[in-house]
Amino acid sequence: MKCIIITIGDEILAGKTVDSNSTWLSKELGSMGIGTSMAFTVPDEIEIIATTIEKSLSSADFVITTGGLGPTDDDMTREAIAKALDVELQFDDHYFAKIKDIFAERGIPMPENVRREAYVPEGARVLENGVGVAPGLLLEREGKYFIALPGVPPEMKDIFANQLRPMLSSMDGIEIRRVETFYTAGIPESARCSISFLRP
Repeated sequence: MKCIIITIGDEILAGKTVDSNSTWLSKELGSMGIGTSMAFTVPDEIEIIATTIEKSLSSADFVITTGGLGPTDDDMTREAIAKALDVELQFDDHYFAKIKDIFAERGIPMPENVRREAYVPEGARVLENGVGVAPGLLLEREGKYFIALPGVPPEMKDIFANQLRPMLSSMDGIEIRRVETFYTAGIPESARCSISFLRP
């Protein structure tokens, strides 16, 4: 099985933020037998995001985006998903109630623009965020899966570990693998290629 990862954000393309999400996701997916075939970084522009999603879904079993799910005007991922998959955005009253509870528990007023985070593409499954507010999203189309995750690393990792990984692990064709890493020092790459590591 193959996955394409799309990181979204002008700040990444401008060099202001380092994309650590793709590396982390690729490693986690690899341990489940899902290889990352390509990774893209795109700006906060609906047309570019939507086009990249469409093309990626035509050549991979899974497409995962990170970023652009926040409440600000430059968070365009929800709208881009709706455009790419030709669905409408719908207001999720149930999740909005959870958002209000989060702010109530923290004892701080909820900004009005946070309401945007309760809009989800029609048919999407909401993946609850145990660290922040913006939910992850999961949609299935003709046997392929589109997944949108927040760009903030702790939030992305929380949703993947607690929501997405258990779900993916139960799918047919997913094989959890044990990965072993060997570290060497003072050996050039050309020499390492000829070394055979034998497990006891």
